[in-house]
Amino acid sequence: MAEHLSITTPRSWFELELRPQRRDVAIKDLVNERVREIPALRDHRADVIRMLRRYARWAWNVGARYSAAFATPAEDTVITGSLMITDLPYPPDAGDDPLGAVAEHLSRASAGPGDETWSSVEIAEIEGLGRCPRSFGVEDVDLPKGAGTVRVVTMQTFVPLRAGRLLLVACSSPDLDLAADLLELFAAVTATLRVRADEAAPAAAR
Repeated sequence: MAEHLSITTPRSWFELELRPQRRDVAIKDLVNERVREIPALRDHRADVIRMLRRYARWAWNVGARYSAAFATPAEDTVITGSLMITDLPYPPDAGDDPLGAVAEHLSRASAGPGDETWSSVEIAEIEGLGRCPRSFGVEDVDLPKGAGTVRVVTMQTFVPLRAGRLLLVACSSPDLDLAADLLELFAAVTATLRVRADEAAPAAAR
């Protein structure tokens, strides 16, 4: 991770090497090490390696500064998900109210009868970073290179920085049956984000 950012993930998560020249070997070695610690992952080793490499490629292609993922054994399956941190500009119409402008750009669709996708918007308070617009819910996300869509539990938190920039902390998982627990986990992990003082937005701008 870049030295001016830090975030704390559960020990069982994988911090991903994103650089293409190191990515495949580093992820394979990381999974092999984790399999030695968690034998229940052994039967899923090849699938976990493929999943982590896919997440890492995706993160690199969208310019992520940091990415992590998890693959937790559960009965005959593995619960998976990812976290990415990317650097974005403020919306062009941010004006004097950047937080309001970001919130305006977030989906406010709510679940209706028979509707399996939904999203909600809130302002989260993160220690040292202040008020951060957030969207969360169950959404259909486009896969890279036109490979279709996948329905995921998702949480996106926008952290204001200096110089008209935002950090986007995006978490997702395809395990829809665990939506409530996953959203709680994503919020807890995002709350550990810390930004070096000279990058964090001044309190007056939050």
